[in-house]
Amino acid sequence: MKLNRYHLLFGATLLILGAMIILRYAPWQLWRTIAKAIAEYYANDYESATKTLKEALRNEPDSSIAQYDLGVALYKQGKYKEAIEVFKRLLEADDAQRMKWLIHYAIGNCYAKMKRWDDAITAYQRALTLRPDDSDVKHNLELALQHRSKQKRKRMAKSNKPSAQSKTKQRENKQHDVREKERKRLQQPQKAGVQQPQMARRQQRMEERRSESLTSEQVLALLRMVQDREKRVQRRRLRRKAYRLFWERDW
Repeated sequence: MKLNRYHLLFGATLLILGAMIILRYAPWQLWRTIAKAIAEYYANDYESATKTLKEALRNEPDSSIAQYDLGVALYKQGKYKEAIEVFKRLLEADDAQRMKWLIHYAIGNCYAKMKRWDDAITAYQRALTLRPDDSDVKHNLELALQHRSKQKRKRMAKSNKPSAQSKTKQRENKQHDVREKERKRLQQPQKAGVQQPQMARRQQRMEERRSESLTSEQVLALLRMVQDREKRVQRRRLRRKAYRLFWERDW
């Protein structure tokens, strides 16, 4: 979020306080203290600037400039809740009415850093009501609206996504249903004409053996084939023996 206007405001504080000193509206000690805080702020020493501004407010608790600068210093340190409290107290000050829109803008920036988009949008809208043409307020308001939409989509996706616990419950229910179906199937009485699985397997094996057994005619035909084969083997052996005797004869 943009905070460039805060830097300008710190620079303008010196001029305002100078005019106040000339007109004797502010004591010299307050000016010196705030000037010291401004120097510490621009040196990025926000913690020292915070301490200096708190010291200034102890002496001049009604100084709206010191209160606003304190809120900005707290913002730069990431102490957004404390900064919001300072800015909200400043809204009640009578001399802060002209910078009221800027205070709402600063509050919106604090809420945006905390990702409290609804509160940030409300603060930006209040600032825009008082300063309708401010481009920085419009820009930050658009960003806050976009972030809020993304946040809502993430929440919806997370709520629709089943958790690990629900997945485990679904698996357990499914396993329970399977066990119940198996139990009911086993408890059902066997229908007439339907054999037990073991008896059915035995009958199937017997049928296979019957289908594999040969008829008497097939056995006789097979026996003849074996006998014919034996005869052919015997004839070949006799021819080989006679051939050897022929060549071994002494002429």
